[in-house]
Amino acid sequence: RRAMKPFFPPERLTKGEVKYKRKLLGLVNDGQIDVLRTVATKGKGGLKFTEVRRRAWPVLVGVDEVKCPAVEGRYPEHPEVVQVELDLKRSLHFIEDDQLREKYRDLLKSVLLNSLTAYGTLDTPRQYYQGLHDIASVLLLHLGPDTAAAVLERLLSWHLKPWMSGGSQRWTEVLNLLPALMKRLDRELGDVLERSLIAEGLGCTFALPWLITWMTHNYANKMEVCARLLDFLLSTTPVTIVYLCAVVAASRRDQVLEHTESSMHYAVLNRLPPTPALEAWITSAIRLYSSYPPSRLVRDVYGWRPPPVLDVSTSPLFVLPADPQTAPNVIATLQEKRKTKSVIPVPVASALMLGSAVAVSFYCYLTTTTGSQQNGSTPYMWFGV
Repeated sequence: RRAMKPFFPPERLTKGEVKYKRKLLGLVNDGQIDVLRTVATKGKGGLKFTEVRRRAWPVLVGVDEVKCPAVEGRYPEHPEVVQVELDLKRSLHFIEDDQLREKYRDLLKSVLLNSLTAYGTLDTPRQYYQGLHDIASVLLLHLGPDTAAAVLERLLSWHLKPWMSGGSQRWTEVLNLLPALMKRLDRELGDVLERSLIAEGLGCTFALPWLITWMTHNYANKMEVCARLLDFLLSTTPVTIVYLCAVVAASRRDQVLEHTESSMHYAVLNRLPPTPALEAWITSAIRLYSSYPPSRLVRDVYGWRPPPVLDVSTSPLFVLPADPQTAPNVIATLQEKRKTKSVIPVPVASALMLGSAVAVSFYCYLTTTTGSQQNGSTPYMWFGV
């Protein structure tokens, strides 16, 4: 298979960053998914490096990049191909070179059509929705077309599955969780929105693009922001996006309370700040998830008979897709590759794997303490909530 030239230029790293990047790649090679999730969710900057993301994102959702089918130049039939092509014309505008932009739009078309049809094997292709191309764009530019299609296909059968069918009713059922979360964060703001938007019948539809595109539509021209969002959302249960939406809406508190009209409340909430406080949002979303877990949230909103999409016992919204039970082949492949590269006895190898995780945490501690003590700047990396 012909290797595709990476979209992003080589990163210029300090010695410390090179060492840290090597540690993260070691976690990927060793299949230490739980540690990777910790870094991706609670570490400032997440997985941070383009190469780490290229290697880690497939693992986080249970995809073996070695076995990804080639998709370049392949366009399986799909009933909504016209809408896909219309959305492609509105995509990737930050690529200044016209010829290069068209090349990537063509690749994006292959990624979308192959993932929606499971490489042409589905009798009834998955339904396309507007905005899916925004997530697909981030995957394509970081992973290349073949791995991007495989990862997106996995997301369509897991994280994004609720948005593929059921239409506005299903989206509304999930968005109905937002008022309870916002009241948990800010009682005054929650009451205002309940009297304003919900009473007027607008509900929380301002957050719909955030929900179904993971906010990548809003920050389509800020690829580092989109990559950090995917670090977080690929490493958590799919329902976490709802918590993040609540935190982002609550961050607009001051602007919302300046107005009394519901139309202005909606207009303010419908606009995301151009420079997001992404790390603060993620930290708050983790705290909110911990203090108000999905099982209690769903019960408070829907009682004991939630809609199927929010049934905690059966819906994919509440399960990680790369758990050992759901992705045994990928983890086994990673472990097997590690064995073939080393003749270290198993007990020693296990100790070294643990040491790698400890080293990452210790590095984070050093950069948090020494870095902030020396210049008062924001710590390079931290753990914990």
